[in-house]
Amino acid sequence: MMDVVVAIIVNTEGKTLIAKRKQGKLMGGCWEFPGGKTEPGETIEHSVMRELKEEMDIDVSVGETIAEIDYHYDWGEVHLIALQTDIIGGKIKLLDHDEMAWVTMDQMSEYGITPADEPLIEEIKQWLDKQDS
Repeated sequence: MMDVVVAIIVNTEGKTLIAKRKQGKLMGGCWEFPGGKTEPGETIEHSVMRELKEEMDIDVSVGETIAEIDYHYDWGEVHLIALQTDIIGGKIKLLDHDEMAWVTMDQMSEYGITPADEPLIEEIKQWLDKQDS
């Protein structure tokens, strides 16, 4: 099973960052929470910091783990770890995606979210509700 970290970045308007995978890549054209595979010996925090630097040229700080799920694709299994993440430096440059969007959790259904990220949406909604209360 492959460990994959995803950054849950929420802006001051309560919208979450998603990005559209480049055409020609595995699941190209699908929207996802930014992140990627962890490398051997790497902590999940370091992994999400590295992935966002590589994919978007931003520096981030990493907070709590919001959710973890396992998902089975035809090509293999992934263990997704959603981490609360804040941008602390840089301006987003799309180095590994075709588009990005800031969306509310209710707007997520309007985007073609990757199947593995789909189950995270409800978990993130619940986490956001706790932050507001």
